[in-house]
Amino acid sequence: MKKEDFHKGQTVYLLLLSNAARGKHGEELIMESTVTAIGNKYITVSPGYYRGSVRFEIDDNFRQHSDYSPEHKLFLSRQEIVNRMEKEKLLCWFRNSFRIFSQNKDFSLTALREAKEILEKSEVEE
Repeated sequence: MKKEDFHKGQTVYLLLLSNAARGKHGEELIMESTVTAIGNKYITVSPGYYRGSVRFEIDDNFRQHSDYSPEHKLFLSRQEIVNRMEKEKLLCWFRNSFRIFSQNKDFSLTALREAKEILEKSEVEE
């Protein structure tokens, strides 16, 4: 993302993290928000679920400006968040499937070779 990708009044999406995500799952973690200001240092958004605003530092990869642990991650579209969540779920599945002590799955040698070949050829999309 770049500063130029934003304009006042634009709809953006927040992925809830830490305390803001407590008790929420899946789509509940995605909040629609509106850009209220664009400055030299910060992008300011107004989430609809509480009063106040949240600022994101332009020069720090749009990380939430906070003295504490960030509770929001900024995205330009809902689909970006959905893709990220799916990717994390798939990586978790792979990790769990290949744990030494988790012998509940029996992969054939051919399937393992094919998966290795596919993963070696792939490039990071993000």
